[in-house]
Parts: sequence; structure tokens; C-alpha cells
Amino acid sequence: DVYKRQVKDVMFRKEGDKYISDSISLESSDIVLHVELKDNGNIVLERSITGDNWVVAAYLARNVKLYENGVVGKSGQIVRIVSTMEISKISVLQ
Repeated sequence: DVYKRQVKDVMFRKEGDKYISDSISLESSDIVLHVELKDNGNIVLERSITGDNWVVAAYLARNVKLYENGVVGKSGQIVRIVSTMEISKISVLQ
């Protein structure tokens, strides 16, 4: 099962003074997020079940350039990454 999982890149955009990833729909109850920033910044995870109203789920990391860790949720739930620093790359393993 784990070997069938694939790493996918996630697009992102700038909104005001923040950088926000595209929505990531959980296909399973756990995923791994990999985030690379241009310089040290803060990374927040937001969750939604509708894709419209987002709530802060966790402050994943502060003052980092690289983050990688697992995220647990409910299959079908939507998450996204918000950063204070420009994002270089976001990948997700589901």
C-alpha cells in the first residue's frame, strides 16, 4: 500500500504578504508534506471541509527554510500551506 503512494508537487501563489498553496485533498488519513522556502519563514497548516472557510490547524514551523513531516486528517478533508516567506517548492506524499 505504501509503495503505491506517489509524491506530487503542489502549486502556490502570493496573496498580500503571504504565500498560499493550492488546496490539497487528503486521499488517505495521513500524508507527508515537504515545504521549501526561499529563506527562513513561518509555515502554517490550514484545514477545511468545504474549501471555502479555512481554519488554522497547526503552526508547523517557525523560522525555518525546510519542513517535512506527516499530517493526519480525515480522508476527503482539504488542507493548504500558508507561509510568511516565498515558497520554492511544496510536495505531498499520499
